[in-house]
Amino acid sequence: MTSLANEVARVRQVLGARNGPTILVAHSFGGAVITQLGKDAPNVVGLVYESAFAPDKGETMKGLINGGPQPAGAAAFRPDQAGFLWLDQDGFVKFFAPDVDPVRARVMAAVQQPIAASEFLGEEPFGEPVWRLRPSWYLVTDNDQMVPRLRNVLWPSA
Repeated sequence: MTSLANEVARVRQVLGARNGPTILVAHSFGGAVITQLGKDAPNVVGLVYESAFAPDKGETMKGLINGGPQPAGAAAFRPDQAGFLWLDQDGFVKFFAPDVDPVRARVMAAVQQPIAASEFLGEEPFGEPVWRLRPSWYLVTDNDQMVPRLRNVLWPSA
């Protein structure tokens, strides 16, 4: 999770190796990734966003992150010297995995993968979103404590 461009390229690589129609499901930053795949995304027939960023054309990650009240889990982010963000162990359990068995949640916290802070503060405008081009669904989770409460998304009919 070093850059949006790298993540998009990797997902496109995986999609290109698949045969047949594919529905992509994304959570959190993964929504930004699947949104940016482009209209020629191989085999993609639909998108599902679950508490995920679903940027529209011209929006930026920095704008989405700073566009509203911060979620409770933002207090648990810890930057490292290499410019990556981690969730502290207690914050991971409390905010990211509150409904997971506590022992399992601690294991998840220990093996978490960081994200480059620069990706959350990126000011590169998003292009035409794939969700305007493919059938798409968005699952709103009222109790999510990690993703900022996003604007209401009105999906175009596909």
